Amino acid sequence: MNKNMFFVAGTDTEVGKTLVTTALMSACSGEVLGIKPVAAGAGYESLEDETNLQNDDARALLQYCRPLLTYNEVNPYCFKQAIAPHIAAKINNRLVTVSKLVDHCQKIFSANRATIFIEGAGGWRVPLNDSEYLSDLPKQLNIPVILVVGLRLGCINHTLLTYEAIENDGLTLAGWVANCLSLNMDEENQNIETLKEKLSSVAFLGKIPYLSNPIAQAASSYLKSEKIFNFLA
Repeated sequence: MNKNMFFVAGTDTEVGKTLVTTALMSACSGEVLGIKPVAAGAGYESLEDETNLQNDDARALLQYCRPLLTYNEVNPYCFKQAIAPHIAAKINNRLVTVSKLVDHCQKIFSANRATIFIEGAGGWRVPLNDSEYLSDLPKQLNIPVILVVGLRLGCINHTLLTYEAIENDGLTLAGWVANCLSLNMDEENQNIETLKEKLSSVAFLGKIPYLSNPIAQAASSYLKSEKIFNFLA
C-alpha cells in the first residue's frame, strides 16, 4: 500500500470532497499535492480563450499545491458538460481509461516526494467508460481512502453502502468526515453517532459545520488532520 497517496471519495456528488481535500492540504506542513483526474462541469479560463477548459474544483486544488503544478497536471481530463464523466467523454469523443489515470498519478508521484490527495468525482462507483469505474483507480494504485459524508437524509445508507464497496474492493478506509450541507438537518447529531457506531473501526476525522463561506482554512480547523498524517507514519 502506498501511504503517501490518498483517494478522497464521497457518498454522492456535491458533498464537499473538494472542501475536505483542500482543508487537509492546507493543514499539511510539508509538500502536498491535489489531483482531480476527471472533472465534468467546466468553463473557459477566460472570455478571450475558449480553448482552455477549467473546472472550479480542480482550480481550488491547484491553489494549495506545494510545489505548484500546472492545471493539466492537476486535472488531465476536463469536460464542459456537468454530467456523468463517461457520458461526457463519449460526447467529446475521448476515451478515459484507468491505465491512463494510473500512469498520470504515478508520474506525478515519482516526480514529487509529496503527500498526494486524489479527489474522485461523484460517488464511489462512477463509470469511466463501458467497462471501468473511477473506483478502479485507487484499486490499481492500492491506496487508502478518505470518505466525505454529506449530511442529509439518506446519508447513513449511502455511507454504509460506500464503506462496504470500499472494503469489497480490498481497500482501507483511513478515515471519514461528516460535512454539514445545510443549517438544519433533523437529528443531525444522532445520524453522526449512528455512523460512528457502524464505522467504529474507522477514524472519525471530524464534523465540518455548515459554512456560509466554505474555504479550506475554515474547514481545516474542524478536522483532526493529525489522524491522517499519523497514518503516514
